[in-house]
Amino acid sequence: MGDDFMGMKKRSGILMFSLHFEAAVTTTLIKLLEVDAKKNISFSSSRALTFEAKVALLLDLNVIEDPDKLKISHFMAIRNKFLHLIDIDTYDKCVSKISGLKNYLEKNYKFDPDKDLEYNLQAAIYKLGSECSEINLMMYHKILLNVENKTRKELEANGFTAYRDAFSELTEKARKSNNPDSISINEFVELFRQKFREGNK
Repeated sequence: MGDDFMGMKKRSGILMFSLHFEAAVTTTLIKLLEVDAKKNISFSSSRALTFEAKVALLLDLNVIEDPDKLKISHFMAIRNKFLHLIDIDTYDKCVSKISGLKNYLEKNYKFDPDKDLEYNLQAAIYKLGSECSEINLMMYHKILLNVENKTRKELEANGFTAYRDAFSELTEKARKSNNPDSISINEFVELFRQKFREGNK
């Protein structure tokens, strides 16, 4: 046996990136789709989506730019070759099975002329895997920002509505009262808070 029997070291490296990436993609989809992960069949049961299905769904949602989609697609192709084909035990064999991938890696990642092809392919693939995780992370942050902005706008709208309703109600009360001066600012504040809480239930 050699130092890397059946390419297990290389497979384990790709598997490591895949596991981290799958966890990140799952978190992003849950946030993006606004689902309860614990109650959702697609993410938390024995019938949960496969990793490939999760990535396909993420790409179909058109929340990723085309160049980044290509990176993720290439990484998924590498992952599938390594994890499903027993004869793929080197990066060179893996890359040669995927059309256009070698040229893509050479074009987008700096190869060290003093190192052999296997070393350069591993470095490029690991960089590709890291970039896929970064793409997902940036998208997750973007989703959080959109949710935050949406929440802020909803709060502002609810605040305006609560203020308007509280003001109208107290104005009507004052109109009907024999002593309108008895309506205090504290009463208005309390009514405003009540209306605001009701609007955000």
